[in-house]
Amino acid sequence: LNTLVTVKTVNAPSSSLAIEFLQGFDVVLLSGESEIEAQRISEATRTRPTGGAAFFWSDASGDEGIFFADFGTTFQYAPDPQQSSQNNGGENNAAKSKVELQSVSFPSLSQVLRVPWTKIPSRFQPLSRIFVDARVIHKYRNGGKANPDGATQPQELSDILASLLAENGLDRASFLPECPSIDWETEFQKLCVNQQVGTVLTVSMLGSFLSQEVIKAISRTGMPGSNVFTFDGDSVTVRSFPIVADQ
Repeated sequence: LNTLVTVKTVNAPSSSLAIEFLQGFDVVLLSGESEIEAQRISEATRTRPTGGAAFFWSDASGDEGIFFADFGTTFQYAPDPQQSSQNNGGENNAAKSKVELQSVSFPSLSQVLRVPWTKIPSRFQPLSRIFVDARVIHKYRNGGKANPDGATQPQELSDILASLLAENGLDRASFLPECPSIDWETEFQKLCVNQQVGTVLTVSMLGSFLSQEVIKAISRTGMPGSNVFTFDGDSVTVRSFPIVADQ
């Protein structure tokens, strides 16, 4: 590995990490954990005294992968030099003009999670099954529980879905057409079995796209992507879409 990089570890649960500790980093990546803990860390990064940090929240289970991205309210970046060169017919204008920084604002994780499912843009596609599964698991973990793996827990996940549908003004009759051809009982049984680990394909795909966004946050080069990314290993489908908070 790179000998010029110092790597340090802290062996402690994320919930024990103080806000001041979390605010010492430019980029924070959280894997797994509950919705409550993710929102706590997200708010810590956004309120950093020296300027907001980028925050990413990822999850992988079986053939499903998802991550949320938050670059803060005033993230500035330089356009990707390679992309800029292509847009200008291959001419490199770096030496001719000063690079103008671009600015982008992301809603907070809390704002994103409050957006009604009926207002999430889909580009004429149904609401992502991966997104729905992830939201159910996040709510399940809010009770301080580990990942579901018991025979009786699929029903508990089904009850959480019903609660989420009610929060979003939906019911199973109106919602199921948005996610066609899904047997939710089978879906939740699969979630309980696969929740402990992601497949090699899922982890590889999720890590590939996530690392690109992390590098943008560190280098401040290249326009950030959308704030939600999902990967479906069943169909080998990648979806990236924005969730915009209500003003």
